[in-house]
Amino acid sequence: MGIGLEVRRHGDSVVATTALGPAFEGAPGRAHGGVVAAIVDETIGYVLPILGELAYTANLNLDFVVPAPLHQELRVTASLRDRADRKLWLQAHGESNDGIFVRAEALFLTVDLTKFANDAS
Repeated sequence: MGIGLEVRRHGDSVVATTALGPAFEGAPGRAHGGVVAAIVDETIGYVLPILGELAYTANLNLDFVVPAPLHQELRVTASLRDRADRKLWLQAHGESNDGIFVRAEALFLTVDLTKFANDAS
């Protein structure tokens, strides 16, 4: 019952694809908004290795343009929009054959792993 997300790098962006079945239905024939949000967040997270950063989601804003359809390929594209110190602003959009169904912006904060090593002692 997994989402079955396939993610590929395209230059400095990532593109994730999947087709959702009835287990992820919200409104009749449409994907539940929560699973769409999870796909967007997961896809944005795949940009981090391209940047060479470890970071966590501090804020995720989604605009559901239209409902995402079930049983057809969904493509979510994500990339870095801007960065300053620990802050990474990422963007994404999801589309199907019918056009864009979601737009998103996220703020990620980078993590200094040396601070975790010091906390463990």
